[in-house]
Amino acid sequence: MRITYKRYGLIAAGLLALVVSGCGLLDVFTVPAPDSLTGEACFLTPRDMEGPYYIAGAPFKESLYPTGTPGERLVISGTVYTAGCAGVLAGAEVDVWQADANGEYDFSDQFLGRGKVLTDANGRYTFETVLPGLYEPRPRHIHFRIFHPDRGELITQLYFEGSVRGAPAEQTIPLTQDDDTLRGTFDIVVGP
Repeated sequence: MRITYKRYGLIAAGLLALVVSGCGLLDVFTVPAPDSLTGEACFLTPRDMEGPYYIAGAPFKESLYPTGTPGERLVISGTVYTAGCAGVLAGAEVDVWQADANGEYDFSDQFLGRGKVLTDANGRYTFETVLPGLYEPRPRHIHFRIFHPDRGELITQLYFEGSVRGAPAEQTIPLTQDDDTLRGTFDIVVGP
């Protein structure tokens, strides 16, 4: 019987899969089944850089900019889920910061473009802002810091479809137009 290199490769791949699955490592490479809460595959939200412009102590407020601030109005809402979307995370602090419509961050004591909201009993959060402008070389984005005493901290970023260069797909959302306001949903899944 003649065994070719191709067969050796298939045999080796099969043995490797058996070994890896026995160690529990195969789970890393498989797509999870749809979960019961969202009906979609549930992955942990990727960590992302905090960036140099975070300022601690932002106040709790649902609108990051006052009415009349230049730029397209934007409402972001979502749900904060626990790992595997097994449940929702009520009382999580969602701390956000971003550039204004011109791509500039505010460093005044007014905390423009900065604020915190708490998730409700259903893990939901909402805030109003303006669509952040571009500043080179970054795509449009909003920074998120999610904190809960039982889960610790997750720092991530939200990006928008159609933005330029380098926006990670798993953190990128579409926006819809609703009269004079853009709307988007950013669900977040935090680990243990």
